[in-house]
Amino acid sequence: MIYSLLRIPLNEWQFFGFSQHKQLIRERLNWMSFDYLSIPPHKHVWAIRDEICLLLLLSTNYSTKDELIKWIRTHINAKLNTRQLALIEWAFPLKHKNESLEKLIQQATEQQLFYFTFEVLERLLLWDDPEYSWFSSYFSLVGKSREIYENSLKPIGINEQKEKIDASQHFGKYYYLNPPIEMFIVYRVYEHCTKLHNNEPLTFDIKTLSLQAYHGLLRAVVYFLKYHTRLSERALEQKYLSLQSLETQWCKGRLSQ
Repeated sequence: MIYSLLRIPLNEWQFFGFSQHKQLIRERLNWMSFDYLSIPPHKHVWAIRDEICLLLLLSTNYSTKDELIKWIRTHINAKLNTRQLALIEWAFPLKHKNESLEKLIQQATEQQLFYFTFEVLERLLLWDDPEYSWFSSYFSLVGKSREIYENSLKPIGINEQKEKIDASQHFGKYYYLNPPIEMFIVYRVYEHCTKLHNNEPLTFDIKTLSLQAYHGLLRAVVYFLKYHTRLSERALEQKYLSLQSLETQWCKGRLSQ
């Protein structure tokens, strides 16, 4: 979902109007610093990305989507369209089975796990993307992985052959510059999808990759808290435990659809 939203032209995007209420936003997110995030809308081409990141951060302050919607309508005075409502719904966990994530992964179908993994990687990159630009190599790899996977599902004619994909041609520059450990899962998923498309032996199975994506998401949250908050050590630990629970519930919800 996020990959497709980031590809929408700026002139076709309706902003929430957060920049008109900067002080209010900073008060609601008083546990973080704004050293890397400009409150949108602004003139930069990554304004949509900043808005989605900001909405994700705001969602962590509320128990339900209805509470956040009410706050936005009351304090931001925004008239929410269908896309914005869908984005708010995406930010919150869905109802899910009362089972461990590991068990849900074991019970899921292969196709469910692929789409779950793509979504988790998109969320990971909202918490932490070492190449925060327009358009990030990492986000491009996630989108390309999904595209390759979906193409691999399409039937081919008897006399047709799929053109093989060279996995290395789409790797971003950070692949060669020792990226953070959570970014390796982005490359592993991309390589897995290309091998699946090329009908080559697979290094990993999708259940393993799904679980690695989840742990990468939690590491991304740790990175965000380490570099973009001014909390004391104790408060930082409490905030992480809170966000870890939220992100785990979100992952369970995506697997229970």
